Amino acid sequence: MIVLVVTLRLKNMNAKIVSLSAVAAITVVFSGWFGWTTYQRSVYEGLLASAEEVTTKISNDSQPVSLEVLGARQKNISAAISSLDKIPPSSGDIYSKAQKRWGELQELKAKVTQMMENEQQSINSLAQAKALTDEASKNAKKTSLSTEEWKMTHGKYQEAIALLEKIPANRSVKAEANQNLTGYRKNGEVVLVEYRKRETVEKKKFEEEQRQAQIKEQERQAKFQVAMLERQAAIQKELLQQQAAINAASSAREREVAQAQYNAAVAAQAQYNAEIIAQVRANAEAQARYNAELLPYSSFEKNVDAMQRAGVNGANITQSISGAYNNSTTKLSPVEMTIK
Repeated sequence: MIVLVVTLRLKNMNAKIVSLSAVAAITVVFSGWFGWTTYQRSVYEGLLASAEEVTTKISNDSQPVSLEVLGARQKNISAAISSLDKIPPSSGDIYSKAQKRWGELQELKAKVTQMMENEQQSINSLAQAKALTDEASKNAKKTSLSTEEWKMTHGKYQEAIALLEKIPANRSVKAEANQNLTGYRKNGEVVLVEYRKRETVEKKKFEEEQRQAQIKEQERQAKFQVAMLERQAAIQKELLQQQAAINAASSAREREVAQAQYNAAVAAQAQYNAEIIAQVRANAEAQARYNAELLPYSSFEKNVDAMQRAGVNGANITQSISGAYNNSTTKLSPVEMTIK
């Protein structure tokens, strides 16, 4: 009897132990799951916070920055986007916030990419301007330059100035561009002064050549006019003689011969008239050519000033002004440039 009672008590105790063990196991599993979920949530919240920090920091910085800084920002944005991709839909509200931030970061990345392209374009413009002015400075220091070469040198400075003036204020190279502009404008004016000196020399030379040519032409015209007057008188005399011969002819044969000679005189008169008209036209064309050749000298300064105000580059300035002196051989002293 005693043994039976002990046995029953032992069985009851084992059952309680098993039940307690099961409860303990469930509690441990639940606690572990809850702890892991809490940890994962904190990780996702950390990723979201980091992405928000990147967005805020970059969006609020409006100061001009270098291409290197923009590149670093782009990498930070890409890293933040990648971190948000790790947040699963099962995270609930964190996932919704992450998706919204993901879209904002994509827009910010596109903006930074465009800023990098703009910055690179400004860097290229600065480099191109330096190359143009380096070449122009070397040309100006040569022992001799033709007038056309001085014009081309001035055009390079104008093109460089136009490039730097177009660089926006929000570029990191704008300060350097402004600093260079001062020197480029100064040197461009020096070159322009030297060009005008040579232009003045060539203009005087051109005008003297034209004056001598006009004197010779006037002499030729005077001789031509005398010859034409004598010729006209001869034609008129022949016409009168043949008309008289026609009137005095006593036979058909005599009248026929006189008429033929009269017709020949009429043809000579017509040829004379045509030559007179051709000469008038030739004179007008010669005057027009002279005016066209003189035009660059009289309008160069006005053209350059207008083109500078309009922002026309040096190459177009060179092409826009007629080159009546392209083959010039006038040489003067080199110019000391301030930009090395």
